[in-house]
Amino acid sequence: LRGQMPDDQRLTNRTGRHGADWHVKLSRQREAMLREVEQFAKVPRLAAMLDLDRARAALADWPETGEVSDEQRMLCEVALPRMIMAARFINYVEGRNLEE
Repeated sequence: LRGQMPDDQRLTNRTGRHGADWHVKLSRQREAMLREVEQFAKVPRLAAMLDLDRARAALADWPETGEVSDEQRMLCEVALPRMIMAARFINYVEGRNLEE
């Protein structure tokens, strides 16, 4: 990228992290995620497939900041949203509308 971007930017050896604002973004959605997990629990098929107890525990013990262990970050930032997305997809494919 010589000549296409500034050298101080091109030659830097600093690193960053994609999605570093995960805690702020997901903290705003925490209550909605918990409500959705409770709706999933009413569907026997979803309740059998998903670890809803672990999801509830993670949402109940939500970290105050994003400065957490890698294990807790992966649970909160990655596993919970993906579980919710998978459950939504299963509901869609099976033609199910959950009540709010």
